Amino acid sequence: MGSNSFTSSFATWKEKYLSFNRPQWSFKTLSRPLLHLFGIYPELSHLPALMECPTDPVSVIYWDEYLRRNTIFGNDTFSGPAYRQRMESMKVLELLRKKERSGVKHEYFAVKINHPECGIRYIRIERAGGDVVDSGPDNSSSTTLSEPSSSSKPHVAKDSVTSIQSLPSNDKTIEKAVAKNIRLVDIAIAAKIVHDHDERYRVFKGQCFWFSDMIMRVLENYFINPDVDGSFVKLRTLGPDLEQEDAYAPNWQAEVLSKEGGKVSHIPIYSLRKADVKDLSEVFKKVLEDCAEKVQAEEAKFQEMANVRERAKLAERLQEEKITWQEERVAFEEKTTALEEEKATWREERIAFEEKTTALEEELARLRVNQQAGPSRRR
Repeated sequence: MGSNSFTSSFATWKEKYLSFNRPQWSFKTLSRPLLHLFGIYPELSHLPALMECPTDPVSVIYWDEYLRRNTIFGNDTFSGPAYRQRMESMKVLELLRKKERSGVKHEYFAVKINHPECGIRYIRIERAGGDVVDSGPDNSSSTTLSEPSSSSKPHVAKDSVTSIQSLPSNDKTIEKAVAKNIRLVDIAIAAKIVHDHDERYRVFKGQCFWFSDMIMRVLENYFINPDVDGSFVKLRTLGPDLEQEDAYAPNWQAEVLSKEGGKVSHIPIYSLRKADVKDLSEVFKKVLEDCAEKVQAEEAKFQEMANVRERAKLAERLQEEKITWQEERVAFEEKTTALEEEKATWREERIAFEEKTTALEEELARLRVNQQAGPSRRR
C-alpha cells in the first residue's frame, strides 16, 4: 500500500529535520529523551504527534508530505479513515500573521490548534534565507531580511515549521482569521505550494513578508468561496484604528489589525501581487481536488477490502454452519439408527413376551384339563 513506502521510522524523520540547516546537536536535542521520561514533552508520546507538531524546525516539504499522504493512505498507527478522523479532531482555532518588533521586523504565519494529544499549540510557519543559489547573480538587493548576507546572489528559501506552546508576547499581530472546516493538512498544502511557487529568497521577491501573506491569501481565497476560479477575492474586516471594509463570508472571518505588514520601519518592502494569488489559488484548488479524488479511491479500496473481508467472514460462517449441520445430520442419523435398533430389540422382546404368554396360556389350559380330569377318576 502507498503508506508503507512513505511511512518511515522516527530515526529517519529525525535525521531529515536535523539536517535542515540546523546544528546537529543542542542542549534541547540531547536533553529531550530525559525530559520526555518525566513527561515534560507529552506531545512526543508517539510519532504522529511529533510529525504533526514538530518541536524542532522541519521543512514544509516533509511536513506537507507527512500530513497529505497520511490523510490519504494512513500509516502504521492509523488507517486512512482513522487518520482523516484524527485530522478532523485537530481543530484549527485561528490563523495569524505575526511580525517581530525588533531587528528587521521578520514576519511569519502561525496556526493555533487544539491537538488531540498536545492540547493547545501554535504551529509557526516561516521563511528565512538559506544557502546561496549558484545560478548567477540576482538584480535585487543582496541583504536578506531574516539572515543578512553580503552575497549578491539570491538564497535558497528555508521554509520551516515549528510547534510551540505560545507565541512570543512581544510579536505584533498583523492579521488574524478563522476559517470554517479548515484542516491542518489544508494549511500544510498551502505552505507547500507557496514554497514551490518561489523557492528563492530575495529581498523584494519571495521574502518572509511574501511567504506569510501568500499563505493567508491562498487560504482566504479558497475558504471564502471554494468554487472560485482562482480570481483574487478581498473580504476582510479592518481593526478599529484602520479604515473599515465591508466583509462577511460564512466560511471565513478575518480582521486586519495593522498596516505594518510588508514594511521595515514604515518603509514598504513587499506589496501584494494579485497574479501570485490567482496562480497559487488555482494550484491550491487543484491539489485539494486531487487529494479528494485519491481519498475517494482509497475509500473505495478500503470499502472493497472491507467487502472482501465481510465476504470471507460470511463464507467462513457458512462453512462453519455447513459443518455444524453435517455434524447434526450425522448425530441425527446415529440417533435414528439407535432408535431403529432399539425398535428392533423392542420387537424381539415383544415376540419373546408373546411366545412366553402363549406358553403360559397353554400350560394354564393343560392344568385346567388335568384339574377337571382328577374328580372324575375319584368317582
